Amino acid sequence: MAGEDRRLKTEAIAADLRGRILSGSYAPGDRLRLEQTAREFDVSITPVREALLKLQAEDLVELQPYRGFVVAPLSPEDIDDMFWVQANIYGRIVERCAKNVQPADIAALTEINNREPADITEWEMEFHLVLNTIAGARKLENLLGHANRYTPFGTYTSAPGWHHTARGDHEQLLAALAVNDPESARIAIAREYEHAREALAQVSAHDHLVQSSD
Repeated sequence: MAGEDRRLKTEAIAADLRGRILSGSYAPGDRLRLEQTAREFDVSITPVREALLKLQAEDLVELQPYRGFVVAPLSPEDIDDMFWVQANIYGRIVERCAKNVQPADIAALTEINNREPADITEWEMEFHLVLNTIAGARKLENLLGHANRYTPFGTYTSAPGWHHTARGDHEQLLAALAVNDPESARIAIAREYEHAREALAQVSAHDHLVQSSD
């Protein structure tokens, strides 16, 4: 039981820290101190170290000499790769949506898209969760979940004007879904992911979150 309890603590700490990294609460280069993190979670250092080693295996943190664990930097190539993978997986998902979508689904997506959200990241995720349900492609959704693990949503959704850009992309997607057009749906979602990539690159460059590719 003691081993299982420690494993659960490790998983919970890793999930929490992963969320902070992907939300932008922790920036690349930020130190993750063992003792401080252990006090925050009210645990010993052992599950914290194991959680950070897990995140290191996911390339979300690095173990640097004399500094300890730090949030791993993003390169321009990392950003390109993340959104290329997501755009291609989600292209398949919206193609399925175009075949399965019902008028009630279009109404639900339109209602979400027309909101003025308090939290843009949650608004975007809710829109995409409805698309996932319409597609009913669980394996593709699981693959996307792995790709999303590396995407700092809270960073790119904070880009100036991104909400309005995403809303326009959603409108193009909804127009394609309304006429059951898989190809146009795939093109629309690719456009949204390209705009997300540009937004992340913009914010990351401004806040010095991306390492040089030189």
